[in-house]
Amino acid sequence: MKNELSSWKEIADYLGVTVRTAQSWEGTRDLPVHRFPGELRGMVRAYVKEIEEWKKTPSASQNGNSTEMPKNPQPNGLETVLATKAPPTATAVTHLPPSNLITRRNFIAGVTATLAVGTTGVWVSTKTSRRSSSYKVERNMLTVFDQYNQVIWQHSFDRPLHAVSYELETRKGWIGNVNDEGTRRVFFIADHSMEVGKQSILYCFDNHGNELWRFLPGREISTANERFTHSYYGSQIRVITIRTGERKVLISSCHTTFYPNQVALLNIDGQLESEYWHSGHLLLMEAVDMNGDGQPEIYLGGVNNEYKAATLVVLNPENLQGVSKQSNPKYQFEGPINKNALARILLPRTCINQRFEDYNNVGYMQIGDSQIIVGVDEQLTETIPTMMYTFGTDLKLQSISPSDTFLAFHKRYEIERKLDHHFRQDELDNLKLTYLP
Repeated sequence: MKNELSSWKEIADYLGVTVRTAQSWEGTRDLPVHRFPGELRGMVRAYVKEIEEWKKTPSASQNGNSTEMPKNPQPNGLETVLATKAPPTATAVTHLPPSNLITRRNFIAGVTATLAVGTTGVWVSTKTSRRSSSYKVERNMLTVFDQYNQVIWQHSFDRPLHAVSYELETRKGWIGNVNDEGTRRVFFIADHSMEVGKQSILYCFDNHGNELWRFLPGREISTANERFTHSYYGSQIRVITIRTGERKVLISSCHTTFYPNQVALLNIDGQLESEYWHSGHLLLMEAVDMNGDGQPEIYLGGVNNEYKAATLVVLNPENLQGVSKQSNPKYQFEGPINKNALARILLPRTCINQRFEDYNNVGYMQIGDSQIIVGVDEQLTETIPTMMYTFGTDLKLQSISPSDTFLAFHKRYEIERKLDHHFRQDELDNLKLTYLP
């Protein structure tokens, strides 16, 4: 057996995962990888002995930021997604300040944020060699654990966090290195409530629990006839490495009452670099380099409120600026239209959805090495009937298939005379996707 692994492919093969997953584990699970200095900076090596020792640590099994689902996910890990129904259209009238970034220094100096955090408490371990690796949320307390699953620091908020946001695994937190020097950061979305006017905040902490900065998602935005307040709920975050090798922070945030959705790209210091606005909530987000050009594509799943249909939106982080193009002025946000989207796909409504709901919604998204699988929720029930769409890396549709739950619901509604037909293959054939410009 080789004692040294001299490429990402050898490291990935040894671990039994994809290259992309192995690369993500370096930052999110402390996978021991060594880099060459100088002109050979992009080359890597790893030692089998160190990897075997790493496998015994909690960091190796924690639910990190990878594309492969772990066998035993932790209750409050960083991997899975949470989807909810997008709120209906209505008119917003409140006016709030548009400020986004509040540094720790400015906050102490008295700058008032939309959501005042008030008195906070931080408990920090004194062992500097330990690395933040995972987290847990209880009531108003964020607890961060080290690579040995021991508490390293805690941060208390002045109010309880919104419990539902953290019951299931969500992407509301990220822990990892933000550069090749091993600088550790903890990014965390604090959601106190989904109630009207309750703004969520993205926090950045260092390895010892010191708050470095905070970002308020969203801002006031208008259509020709409506103005929407600065009141946003942060649904997902990702940390990506762009073509230049820099790390960036992505956060998708939806309005707490209406349909505006902001996808914001921040630098590691919390400064807003670009933003994309979409008419409808985009609650699912992935960032994966599917075409191998060294630049991750941003995949967003949700709903387009104008068309009342589920949507898959694919964006390039280098062109993440402007608003989505809408044909109805009621849903067209003011500002430059983004003409650089890699794809905007509407996913059709089935007979069940048209019979019982106002629209369908993307509730599941999985991206592998050669396929993109999108699950569309057709009815919001305890068990959800889903239609599954499989795309290739070129975003061309490969297949459509109903879930077993969908077929069972369809049969039941036939018996109850709520549907007037049997489910047949031609019903699938009639489900046509719409590729928007």
